Amino acid sequence: IATFIAVYANWGFARIKGMGWGWAGVIWLYSVIFYIPLDILKFAVRYGLSGKAWDSLLENK
Repeated sequence: IATFIAVYANWGFARIKGMGWGWAGVIWLYSVIFYIPLDILKFAVRYGLSGKAWDSLLENK
C-alpha cells in the first residue's frame, strides 16, 4: 500500500507529488538486495548468541 501511495500521491495541500514507478522499482530493488543478506546475518547472530552454537561446537570436539 505504501508503494501505491508513494507512486500516485498528488496532494496539493502538502506539495507532495508521486515519485513514479521507476523510483519505486529502484527502492524495491535496494530493499531486496540489502534485506536478504542482513536477514541471514540476523539469524546467524541470534544462533550464535543463543548458546546453541557453542554447545554444538563443544560437543563435536
